[in-house]
Amino acid sequence: MRIFLLTSIYFLVGSAFAAEPLILTETSLGPISGKTRVTTANLKKYFVGYKIQRETFFIDGDASGESFKLSLGDDPIIEINANTTDKSYIYSVIIHDPKIKTPGGIHIGSKLDDLIALKVLNTCTRGPEETQHEVKCDAKNGSNIGYSFLISAEEEALTEPGAVIRVAIQPKRRIVTGITWHPPRKLK
Repeated sequence: MRIFLLTSIYFLVGSAFAAEPLILTETSLGPISGKTRVTTANLKKYFVGYKIQRETFFIDGDASGESFKLSLGDDPIIEINANTTDKSYIYSVIIHDPKIKTPGGIHIGSKLDDLIALKVLNTCTRGPEETQHEVKCDAKNGSNIGYSFLISAEEEALTEPGAVIRVAIQPKRRIVTGITWHPPRKLK
């Protein structure tokens, strides 16, 4: 009887780690949307089995909001940032896990070619001073999803921080290193 009970407990704990991969759409990331209130209790309800670490983030030295890092192991899978004016709603979600995909199959590790083929990219700009080693591309049609790619030191020397970069001239070997989602402000 004891062996069965221990096996059952192990299975329940283990099954939380084998959760279905999340899908990122224009309006949601798995069970959450722009209407989801960002609290530790809510996140525990929606992301069963995830470790949730709550932090305060700072902009220009001032406490600006809260960030929740969700993980299943040591490394964060998702970072959810609360809105700085109304701290109870989502401002942005940063994806760190390549298993989280868009309906078109784009994920961390996808090639720029894949995004070009789906015709989802709008404007690409070189990151500002603090992220100048990145190119950030917004998706078309206000989908609220942005993609980041690293650039080389040689490429950094050719453009100014914040400069617009044409996607067509980007090397096609470029890999998605970051995905950011800003939920729509008004949902139907």
